[in-house]
Amino acid sequence: HCSVIHQHTQTNNKTLSHPSYRHLAERAGTAFLQKTLNQQLTNHIREVLPNLRSKLEQQMSSLEGEVKEFKFLGKEDKSSRPRIMMQMVNRVTHDFEEMIEGGGNV
Repeated sequence: HCSVIHQHTQTNNKTLSHPSYRHLAERAGTAFLQKTLNQQLTNHIREVLPNLRSKLEQQMSSLEGEVKEFKFLGKEDKSSRPRIMMQMVNRVTHDFEEMIEGGGNV
């Protein structure tokens, strides 16, 4: 097992030290891949986060309005409260799942 890894490392070193491939040496390996992917992820988060925050604030405001309406339901409407609350929770859950999966308007 160790000899296979050692041989692989030696082969990579020989290949990357060859004049034809020397220009690729700095872009080869897991360190370069890690740096590149981290940068891409950071850029993506910076790009998406403001819109995500705005969307969440809009949904929060909408929910606060619905909660106010829910609080003012009369005592005669107590039987519909669980249904209304469940609808609100289901809608929030659905919207959140869409945002996380990339299907939302973010």
